[in-house]
Amino acid sequence: MYVESSKANFTDKATGQFTTTGNVGKVMGESCTIGLTYAKSFINNHLSHLIEKDQKIRTFFDENHVHIHFSEGAIQKDGPSAGVTITTALISLAINKPIVQDLAMTGEISLGGKVILLFLCLESKNKYFFFIF
Repeated sequence: MYVESSKANFTDKATGQFTTTGNVGKVMGESCTIGLTYAKSFINNHLSHLIEKDQKIRTFFDENHVHIHFSEGAIQKDGPSAGVTITTALISLAINKPIVQDLAMTGEISLGGKVILLFLCLESKNKYFFFIF
């Protein structure tokens, strides 16, 4: 499943809006809400060194219209396992640091940031490496 996140400010009144599109069922929508809540918390509690350089990071989600899109390949049972991916995409967007394109991850995330399962697959020279944390 491919997850895209974007800042979609088309008007001056785009503050604090959050839009999801694609194959978003109830569970995927809940994962998005949890991801957004935890991304805000993580930024404010763990990225103070970045906030010192750019105060807009702290208020990014309150001052912008954020759009998350799920590709057609997403299926309903992807919902819980997309939590880590969604949260990572949102944090990446807020701090303006792209995620490497060949990174795969999965895992449900709780409101407190607990990862239920994290599975990471990396490709290097046509070899795949799998990690479970």
